[in-house]
Amino acid sequence: MIKYLNVVYDQQTDMKENTISFFDLHNITNGSVQNISCLHVDKIDYQDRKNKIIEILNKSCMNGSISLKFLNLDLLGTKIKKKELTGKKFSEIINLTRSVWDHTECIEFLSNINKNVSIDNIGFDDIYTIIQLKKI
Repeated sequence: MIKYLNVVYDQQTDMKENTISFFDLHNITNGSVQNISCLHVDKIDYQDRKNKIIEILNKSCMNGSISLKFLNLDLLGTKIKKKELTGKKFSEIINLTRSVWDHTECIEFLSNINKNVSIDNIGFDDIYTIIQLKKI
C-alpha cells in the first residue's frame, strides 16, 4: 500500500519523493494508493484528460482520497473581465496549459463516471479549482 502519491506531468522537473508522471501511472497497481494528489490536471492534453483522471481514480484504494487541481475557465474569465489578470500573467499561464475545464463540465464528468467516487470538498486558489474526492 502506498500512503501518498503525487502525480505530475513531468517527473524530471518535479523530482520529489513519491512522485510519478502521468505517463508512468500504469506502473502503479490499481487500488493501492491511499492519498493521490494531482495538481497539474491542466497539463494533460484535452483528449487524454478524462482517461488519465479515470486512471488516477483507479489507483486509489477504498476510502482513499484524491485531490485534483485544474485551471478553471469560469474563474479565468472572471479575472479577465475584472481586469485582474495582466497580459504577461495570462501568457505565462496559457504557455503551460494544455486543457481547461469550466466548473460545470468538471462536476458533470465526475458525476457521470462510474468509479464509486464522491466529491468531498471543492476549493479555489485564484484561477484554479481544487476538488477533493473520496473513493467509496
